[in-house]
Amino acid sequence: MRPSTRPATNADDLRAIYQALNEEAIQSGAPDTSESASRVEAVAGLSGRSSAGRPASNLPGSPNTSGLAERVGEALRDNAAASASGTPVDTSPTDFADILAAAQEEMGVKPLVESSEPLLETLSQQIKDDIPSLIYSEHRYDPLGNSSVTLNGKVLKVRQRAGAFTVIEILPDSVVLRWRETQFRVRARNSWVNM
Repeated sequence: MRPSTRPATNADDLRAIYQALNEEAIQSGAPDTSESASRVEAVAGLSGRSSAGRPASNLPGSPNTSGLAERVGEALRDNAAASASGTPVDTSPTDFADILAAAQEEMGVKPLVESSEPLLETLSQQIKDDIPSLIYSEHRYDPLGNSSVTLNGKVLKVRQRAGAFTVIEILPDSVVLRWRETQFRVRARNSWVNM
């Protein structure tokens, strides 16, 4: 079983994906709406999927991102219909990253604070297979330095250990841990169960 978090998608990665979609749509003239819509839904799903591949909207307490895909799909169908009727179509690139950011803001989804450490779910499968289970039940962030987290039933501060894990840094929305020689980040109150 994997953690129930949505994978973090770097804004630069999203921009690159959206740029590629824009270039493809411009090069092909009038996009095939069914193909384009399915690609947009797949890309929109990047920010709304659990690490197990299920849509996050099916997870309890997860925001529904299907509205974003529907709105983008409608825009693609409108453009294709206008192109087929001979009506000029605006072929300027659409900044899907801005659309996604606006939709996430509307749904109350906030991006994680900056950190150079990778998220646990972005580590290689080989490393994840070796990381022991981690129950992350409490997260108390204090900007004055009195932060603590509860891992595997133990309240910890920076530089303290719970089994094989050492707390390296406590951020407002996550914790940076070291396991053996690997440092990674885990979203606040998201457990990792390795079976």
